[in-house]
Amino acid sequence: SSQYQVQIQRVSQEHPQGSVLADAMSLRALGLCGVDDSVDVELLRLVSSRYSQAEFGVLFREDKEGTPRYPSSKWVDELAAIAAVSMPPMRLAAHLCGKRCAELLSTGDASWVCNRLVNSFKRIQINATKVNGVEIADMSLAAKNLRSVIAKVQDVEWIIQANEETRLLWEPLMAEQSPPHNVSILFDASCGLGKPLTAFSPLPRNGLACGYAGGLGPENVRSTLQQLRAGVAKGQVIWIDMESKLRGTLDGKDVFDITKAQSVCKAVDQEGWEHVAAAEEAVPPPPMPSNCCISGHPLLAHKMTLLRDVRTIPKDFRQLLREMTFHVGYEATAGLLTATRSDVISPVGPVLGKNAVRISESVALIPILRAGLGMVDAMLELLPNAVVHHIGMFRTHGENAKPIEYYSRLPKDRVADIAFILEPMIATSRTVQAAIAKLKGWGAKKIAIVCICASYPGVVELHKLHPDVKIYTVDVDLILRSDGYIVPGLGDAGDRQFGTPAGNPLSKSVYDSVFSEDGRRLK
Repeated sequence: SSQYQVQIQRVSQEHPQGSVLADAMSLRALGLCGVDDSVDVELLRLVSSRYSQAEFGVLFREDKEGTPRYPSSKWVDELAAIAAVSMPPMRLAAHLCGKRCAELLSTGDASWVCNRLVNSFKRIQINATKVNGVEIADMSLAAKNLRSVIAKVQDVEWIIQANEETRLLWEPLMAEQSPPHNVSILFDASCGLGKPLTAFSPLPRNGLACGYAGGLGPENVRSTLQQLRAGVAKGQVIWIDMESKLRGTLDGKDVFDITKAQSVCKAVDQEGWEHVAAAEEAVPPPPMPSNCCISGHPLLAHKMTLLRDVRTIPKDFRQLLREMTFHVGYEATAGLLTATRSDVISPVGPVLGKNAVRISESVALIPILRAGLGMVDAMLELLPNAVVHHIGMFRTHGENAKPIEYYSRLPKDRVADIAFILEPMIATSRTVQAAIAKLKGWGAKKIAIVCICASYPGVVELHKLHPDVKIYTVDVDLILRSDGYIVPGLGDAGDRQFGTPAGNPLSKSVYDSVFSEDGRRLK
């Protein structure tokens, strides 16, 4: 019904336009720009471990490399190396200035970006202004080249600094009905000079992600957030960015002041990364489908919180997943059929009737590779005589994402009475739908799903297609992004279990896939 449209709205990648509350505003990132050789990388890592939304911005400008605000290549390499092994992962953004920015816009050649930045930086900002050392003779051609680069390099989010000087780069994007999913704009009239914001531009109506910058620092970040939440950003997800107000002086030298950066993070933490609504504003949760069974156990709620936490390391994530699967599996197996036994004798005599029973149904556990592997041992503790049949599937990316099967071990001559699909997360439900269809074709008489976290749109879709399949889960989150991620969710359960690079499996940060973006096998 319309009452729940905001709650179950599918949203663009990393830019949820809705929330559980219509007027909620959240920060997706807190940009702390200008980190350089003056600050110890380990200090940045410590800030990141405490404030996971903090994003450190690195300015790239060849003619100023090694000077304040523009780090040396050696320092950037050290930062990238530390970020790659940090848990939670450090957020890094590259801000292109000077020659690198001008070359990219003038020629459309992104080879330096791909070779130098893509593996370490998930967001790249284009600072195409004179104050940033960039002079573009033909801005129309630059806009065309930038669009080409955005289309080619989709492993990162491209940010366009929005001001009068760069209008031809960003204004056409705001007019498009469906802008590229990997582009956003930063309203920053100050161009890094620290001029305070005097007014906030309204957010694009087409869902284009955006942020705000200009004169932000420890003294005014809270009041700025309050203005945004009460004004143009009400009900939106944005980010804010700052640079000049994070500078300090040490021994007469201009330095990145880590204490100011930490003060900003503390101020935002006190104000709240998420808008917390008053009780009267809250919309009651939507009704769950009849085949969805949500555990209300407080112990599982406690463990779920730990599982969600980005600071939970893979070893602890695996242990929590195992413990929670055992509890959910216990509830999921409550309906197993039993038969009486007549061969049991206790120390004081025969055990008869309902006091002596055995599971009479044959059970198959069906983990969906690879995330489902972490649930197998717990289920085998409950059902030691169950057989395990693996199904390997991966999901393509984008709005038309679909499951691709690459492995299956279902024996043709031994069909189980009941099959338990083991999948930590149900997002769009397309992968689980494909598994259910396969198991029904196999001949399984009953099918149930054991999972930890599901999305509301996902369980609703499953109920429409397979109302006979029970879903047992710890929690159901209301928001599903258009890239298939649940909000707040767990992230990628496979990556978090096994410590592999987060994000798109086709990213250049991992060894090349044998599958193309649309799921076809490459030669």
